[in-house]
Order: sequence, then C-alpha cells, then structure tokens
Amino acid sequence: MKKIFDSYRYDGYQVGYHTVRVSADVAGGWAGAAAGIKIGSVIGGCFCGFGAIPGAIIGGAVCGIVGAYGGSWIGTSSVDMIYGY
Repeated sequence: MKKIFDSYRYDGYQVGYHTVRVSADVAGGWAGAAAGIKIGSVIGGCFCGFGAIPGAIIGGAVCGIVGAYGGSWIGTSSVDMIYGY
C-alpha cells in the first residue's frame, strides 16, 4: 500500500500514470501468484504416493513465484502500452 500511496503523491495527489502503473504491478503480482500456486499444486500433486505432498508444495511455491513476477510484468506492460510508453 505504501508504494501505491507514494506513486499517488508523486502524481500530485491524483490518479495518474504512476499510480495506475504501481496498482497494476501489485494487482498483477497477487493474481499471478494465486494462479501459479493453484497450477503448481495441481501439477505437483500428480506424483503418485509419497511424492504427491512434497510435489504439490514445491510446485505451488515455484509456480507461485514465477506467477507473481509474470503477473507483475503483464500488469505494468499493459499500463505502459495503454499510456504509450
């Protein structure tokens, strides 16, 4: 939340490019992490027997991290494209 408020202040206490970009960065990161955790857990859980639990945990963690970075990148790139940067 501090990043969003700082960008809001930087934009002169109005919603401008920086506020929208940081908001998209945060929202995209959270959405990507949530999707990555779900997908990674399902893929990791496909291992049979004892490997299903560690596979789901490791798969969820790895895909969650990748999803967070990917979602953040998609969010900021979309805002840059809309604003023409």
